[in-house]
Amino acid sequence: ATVTGVAPYVSFIRSYLYEGGKGHRFYLMLGASYADELTYDQEMANLAARYPDDIQFVPTVSRPGELRNSAW
Repeated sequence: ATVTGVAPYVSFIRSYLYEGGKGHRFYLMLGASYADELTYDQEMANLAARYPDDIQFVPTVSRPGELRNSAW
């Protein structure tokens, strides 16, 4: 998913966890041009850390060498 296009997937994951879902694994790769455009990245990283058997989260940027991504 990219930038705001990730919203439906975030909703799926939130609902699954809220409803106590079992037996599924979510792989979410979130891409953007710049790190500051990665919506929901902190929330998804926290959920992946809290539920490592259910969620794998991979954030990525397409312009890692640009100054705006210097912290990346």
